Amino acid sequence: MADAFGRAIRDHRRGERAGPLLQGDGEETREHPIEEFYFDAFDPESDAGAWLASRLDGPLVDLGAGAGRHALRFQERFETVAVERGPALVEAMRERGVADAREGDMFALRESFGRDRFAS
Repeated sequence: MADAFGRAIRDHRRGERAGPLLQGDGEETREHPIEEFYFDAFDPESDAGAWLASRLDGPLVDLGAGAGRHALRFQERFETVAVERGPALVEAMRERGVADAREGDMFALRESFGRDRFAS
């Protein structure tokens, strides 16, 4: 079952998730907060958001972009390429409006992009 986590997030976004996404930590199991972690809007006014936004410049590569939470915000400021390893998360990002969502491997970026292609 390849990319089960990515499919669960994509299905959640589409309203097609059949049950909760559970995460385990040793003996403890709890429901994963998908909405909060992946779909809440990025808040550039929060302390963490302001810190992050102040340190980025474009063009930007968002590695492990998840459902595109950050890419959606930063593509408004400069060219942003969102990269995820699995096709389901790339689908979810595209459905949400990420302009340049790609399937890829962060360890193979040199094969996909020129040297010094990104500022952040």
